[in-house]
Amino acid sequence: MLVVSFIYSFLFLVTVITVQANDRCVVGLLVSRPGDVRILEQAKLNAWRGLVPLRSTRDDVERVLGAPKSSSQPDYVYDTKNEKIIVRYSTDTCSSQSSSSEWNVPVNTVLTITVSPKADILIRELHLDLQSYGRSEIPHPRGLVRYLSLEDGVAIESKLQDGCEVVMSVTYQPRTKDKGMRCRDAKAEKKI
Repeated sequence: MLVVSFIYSFLFLVTVITVQANDRCVVGLLVSRPGDVRILEQAKLNAWRGLVPLRSTRDDVERVLGAPKSSSQPDYVYDTKNEKIIVRYSTDTCSSQSSSSEWNVPVNTVLTITVSPKADILIRELHLDLQSYGRSEIPHPRGLVRYLSLEDGVAIESKLQDGCEVVMSVTYQPRTKDKGMRCRDAKAEKKI
C-alpha cells in the first residue's frame, strides 16, 4: 500500500514538472483549490450548491451560506473561504401597482447568483461546450471576455492574463425556457 501511495505521489510530481515546463497556464490551475473548480463546474447546470434562479428563496440561500456580510438591496453579499457571492433577490411582484419587477415570482426569490472565486481558475478548466456559449471581448477595460449561454442561464466573465483566460465570475441567471415566468409588462418591454 505504501509503495502504491509513493508511486502515485511521484507521478503527480512528474506531471506538475512537465506541465510547468510546457504550459504556464496550467500551473495556476494546479495550485488552485479543488473546491473552487468543483463549484464552477456546476456552471453547466444553472444551479450553484442547489440554489436555482427563480426557484430558490432567500431562506434557501441563508441555509447554505448563512447571513449576508452586507447588502445594498436588491443585492446581498455572502463570503466563503473560496468565493464571494452576490445574490440578487426579487423585491416586488408583478401584481404590485408600483411594480418594477421583471419576473413573476414572490418577494425574496433568487433572481441571479454571481460567484467570484478567490483563487485563480482558468476558463478552460470549466470544460465549457463553447458551441453553446457566445464569446465576446469587452472593449473597455481591455482584456475582459464574456461567455454567455442564454439557454443555460450562465454568464462567465474572465480576464486575459499572461495569455490565459482567468475566471472573474460566474453568474447564474434565468434560462431561455424561463421566459414564461416574466411579468406581462416585462414581456412587452423585451419585444420592443
